[in-house]
Amino acid sequence: MQLDHNSIIEYFRNLNAKASFFPGESFFRMDLEEIFDAFRKGINYPALAVESPDIDLSDSSEQETVNKRMFAFHVYKKPETDKYQDVQDTLNLCESLGYKIIARMKKDNYEQNSIIYGAFKPQTVRANQVSKVFTERLYGYRFTGEFSKSDPLVLDPEDWEDLDSRC
Repeated sequence: MQLDHNSIIEYFRNLNAKASFFPGESFFRMDLEEIFDAFRKGINYPALAVESPDIDLSDSSEQETVNKRMFAFHVYKKPETDKYQDVQDTLNLCESLGYKIIARMKKDNYEQNSIIYGAFKPQTVRANQVSKVFTERLYGYRFTGEFSKSDPLVLDPEDWEDLDSRC
């Protein structure tokens, strides 16, 4: 199965839908610039937000293309109040939900019918606490990590006017 932008976003969308700890309407794909604006309308908490993956081909050789895709997902929640304990409890919840997602990803990494089969690298996972983001002042965690798979990058002569389609 091909790992690409859409399949990665859809993978996280499906995790959100299957998780009993996320309410309905709690998933979206975001751009980092959105953090400075208001949170999307109609999203329930806790929420799962996913960024478009970054791409890195630096582990490739002349014979093989290795496509590393760096993913990032956020778990957000708004504390009940600005009181210290409410903020602490919110951060703790978001951290624990992130670990649940990573645990599921570790399982899916060994499932042959999973889009991330053999590609998830748990040793690359990092998490950073985020606070007072969006105008709603949400708290949570941003988890990053890597999917890595061989990617043949086959040249299709039909894509190029200057190539003979018989090559």
